[in-house]
Parts: sequence; structure tokens; C-alpha cells
Amino acid sequence: MLMAVFAVQFDLFPTLDPQTGLFSRQMLWWLILPGVTIGTAAAANVMRIMRTSMAEELNKEYVTAARAKGLPERTIILKHVLRNSMISVTTVAAFLTAGLVSGSVVVENVFSWPGLGQELVAAIQLREMNLIMGITLLTGVVIVLANLLADIVYAVLDPRIRDEY
Repeated sequence: MLMAVFAVQFDLFPTLDPQTGLFSRQMLWWLILPGVTIGTAAAANVMRIMRTSMAEELNKEYVTAARAKGLPERTIILKHVLRNSMISVTTVAAFLTAGLVSGSVVVENVFSWPGLGQELVAAIQLREMNLIMGITLLTGVVIVLANLLADIVYAVLDPRIRDEY
């Protein structure tokens, strides 16, 4: 839909790969639609979890105590509520990594982006088992590293988790 509306009907974005360097102005302009396509669903999910987590944290006793002490609302939200809400968001973001990696296969095919997704599809069609296993292994490593990063962020956000290890 993004290509039909913004690239074809309004002619704001190119429909084909400009065949230039990755950091050229034309290539970066062409990458906006695939980036929006991949990021929109993930961002909506993260925002929904963040909103729910923030609403839950705002009803806790420590927020009431901070308000009773006379702390500014901005300080309460940014230093206390946001930090505690980020733990659940970090968990969801780590799980979304798998969806982003697998969803990029479809986006690469739709936007004709020469990436690992198209390479995986070509390897499956040609039955190149070694390449299929290599891309699958790389995808698994990315997901494991995302979960490791999430665990490190947990320790930064919550000192109680840091003290356990």
C-alpha cells in the first residue's frame, strides 16, 4: 500500500533500487518506505505495551509517595515511572527482534531490496542447504544477541536484578 500510494500515485519515492552506494542520498531516500513498513507494526506494539506499563506504574504507592513529597510530575514520570516501565518494554522489544528479522524477508521481496531475505528465498528455491543453514544460524545469533542485550538492559534499569548476579 505504501508503494502504491507514495511511490506510484504521488511519485514521492522511487519504486526501484537506485543502484547507488548504500549511504548515497538517493539510496537513503529509497530506504524510507521499507523502513516505515518494517518499523510500523513493531513500533505500534511497543507503544501499546509502554502505555499499559506506564498506566500500571502510575497507580503504584511509590508514585503517590513521590507526589506527596512534592516532586514535580515531570521528575516522577521521567526518573521513576519511565524507568520501571522500560523493563516490560525491553522484554517485548527483544521478542520483536525475531519478527523483524523474519518480516524483513517479505519486505525485501516487495521492495526488491537485495538482502538476506531475498538470498534466503533464492537458496530455498535452489535447495542450497548450506546457505539456508548459514542464514538461519545468523538469524538465530541475532535473536540470541538481542535477548542478551535485553538482559543487560534489565540490569541497568533495575538495580535489584544487578545485585542478583
